[in-house]
Amino acid sequence: MYTTRNATTNRLYSIWVEFRRRCRNPQQESYKHKQLTYNPAWDEYNTFRNWALCNGYSDELSLERNDNDAGYGPSNCSWATRQEQQYNRGKRANPNFVSKYIGVSESKPSKRMTGPRTNPWRARVSRMKKEVYCECFATEIEAARARDKYCIDNCLNVVLNFA
Repeated sequence: MYTTRNATTNRLYSIWVEFRRRCRNPQQESYKHKQLTYNPAWDEYNTFRNWALCNGYSDELSLERNDNDAGYGPSNCSWATRQEQQYNRGKRANPNFVSKYIGVSESKPSKRMTGPRTNPWRARVSRMKKEVYCECFATEIEAARARDKYCIDNCLNVVLNFA
């Protein structure tokens, strides 16, 4: 039997702790608008661990929810590479300055700003946690198209907003 006492330095144990934390305390910006849950059977680490090992877990993979609007559980989760997870990342519709397009956000109005904002939509591309492209546009769709163009022109293997 695998005890949680021995698991505290184990990557799989860390994944288990993290998804449960997200569900219990969704203060992370990308989770605020979702009511994330998880299968009660996964409250026990050994149950989650057994599922993970029988369903293809390896240290190169991370836990993916196949349906981003559903919770964590055996029927909705699988193991995927970071690149595979990008394809499951849905277009968002959060009213708090987040666009429905990938890589696009609306800049928050400055308290010092007076008058209308001319280019409130920001297109961004990050590689290895570094921002490599950022430009502002008048409309959300212009920003999404510019982001896609930058990604295509620079041969970046990322999910595009428009096929």
